[in-house]
Amino acid sequence: MALFTLVGLALRLHDIGRESFWLDEAGRAAIAALPLRDIPAAVGVVELSPPLYHLLLHFWMRLVGDGDVPIRLFSALLVIPTVPLAWSIGTALGGRWMGAVTALLSAVSPFAVRYGQEAAMYALLLVLSLAATRSAIAALVTSAAQIQIPSPHHGGERVGVRGAPSSEAALLRKQRTMGLAAYVVLGTLALYTHYYAVFLLAAVASVGIARALSQRSRHGLILWVAAHVLIGLFFLPWVGVMGRQAALAASVPDWSGVSLGRAITVWSGVALADGSPGWVSLGGVALLSAGSALGLARLPWRSPSVWLMAVLVVGPLLAAALSSVALNSFRERGLMVAIGAVWALLAASIAAQRSLGRWDALARGILAIAVATATFSGLSWHGLLHKEDWRSAARNVAASAAPDDPIFFVHFASQLPFDRYYSGPQPRVGLPASFGWEDGYTARFLVTADDVERRVPPALVGKTHAWIVLSHDRGRGSDYLVAALDRWGTRVIDNDLDDVRVIRYASRTALQDPSVSEALPTRPRSEQQ
Repeated sequence: MALFTLVGLALRLHDIGRESFWLDEAGRAAIAALPLRDIPAAVGVVELSPPLYHLLLHFWMRLVGDGDVPIRLFSALLVIPTVPLAWSIGTALGGRWMGAVTALLSAVSPFAVRYGQEAAMYALLLVLSLAATRSAIAALVTSAAQIQIPSPHHGGERVGVRGAPSSEAALLRKQRTMGLAAYVVLGTLALYTHYYAVFLLAAVASVGIARALSQRSRHGLILWVAAHVLIGLFFLPWVGVMGRQAALAASVPDWSGVSLGRAITVWSGVALADGSPGWVSLGGVALLSAGSALGLARLPWRSPSVWLMAVLVVGPLLAAALSSVALNSFRERGLMVAIGAVWALLAASIAAQRSLGRWDALARGILAIAVATATFSGLSWHGLLHKEDWRSAARNVAASAAPDDPIFFVHFASQLPFDRYYSGPQPRVGLPASFGWEDGYTARFLVTADDVERRVPPALVGKTHAWIVLSHDRGRGSDYLVAALDRWGTRVIDNDLDDVRVIRYASRTALQDPSVSEALPTRPRSEQQ
């Protein structure tokens, strides 16, 4: 397990600072840098998530600094609890070999490695989801009639709770209580990390309640219902903010939900290979389906913990796809809440003890090779991905901007990451308005011709040069801004930098001044990049 943890940490630390922060990372870092009391409000108007990650990041940044690598290191180091938790889940379900394979998958998973290198809440969500799942397994096992304990009164045989001495039954009740208490705490923390944790909680609730009903256990039913009522009460203070964030997500016209078929295809490719193109396909769906089915076939179906794995593999995906229709948002990375179950069932298909007949060894080998191939493909694909290049955008402006050159942004989406890498004195002009923490991204974001007429001419008075920095602007009115600056001046720089566009303009008056025109770049756009 220690070796797997070191491998996982090495993968996450490799090239961790190669790319600049992209929009969401920069926003989280900016939020975490605020005074502690201001963070929840800022999360409510900038993010579509609860505030736990940002609060923890605030203290982490005070400890290690606010550079790109130190901030991302917070996510990378979370592999240290991730691997042991995965091992514990696999071992509880199918023994030590299954535990070892589950731990290995958690260490090298391209999906987990990617978000272990990002300033995001998903590595934290993974740890809390695995811990909550492990606590639920403990509560389900210790509250079940199928718990096996040694009894000297039965010739060394192992009997269930109902045949156990009262002292042993009391111990099991204590373990059940501790498991449920841990689950309530961890489930609440997971829910304060990401809203998709509700799908994990729903899966656990359905299995726990179904188990209690199958046993006709009124006491068990009350416990499982009470546990989730408590989680709901603990989360109640944030519900109003969640509603406003949901309304914001539903209002963005260029976002949309996904069909169930598309959700299954995307999630299969992401879970196996972090979205590597060859695996977002029917082949990825087939491998994940076959691995899950064979994993379930090798595990004891009478165990409610196995029921939980089955529900977690299917339930959160279905719920996320269906809810995306109303919320215009499908976030496959939020399904980090269910990836532990995927790893466990894939590990069971390869390493669980139960044999499925004469072709069993062949089936195990084929699945092992396929999963290894998908993992290698995903890790290789991850190394080829590029984030928005805000560092180069900042260098472009720093190299030739005069102190009074205005810099125009659309929908605030460029200003937070740009300002992370450039702190020059140039005035920032946002459209429809400049960014502010009071309303953040909840402010109106579609730029109109009237906005351009109102904001641009006053900013250009007496200026010879101006800049536009664009990102995430498609369909949000940036064409009005570009057209206005095209009428005012001539583009002397127009660089596309991995989803960041930097345009420098010289006014036509400035171009008529020989001293200015001689200073303008004459290289073609491809060379300026």
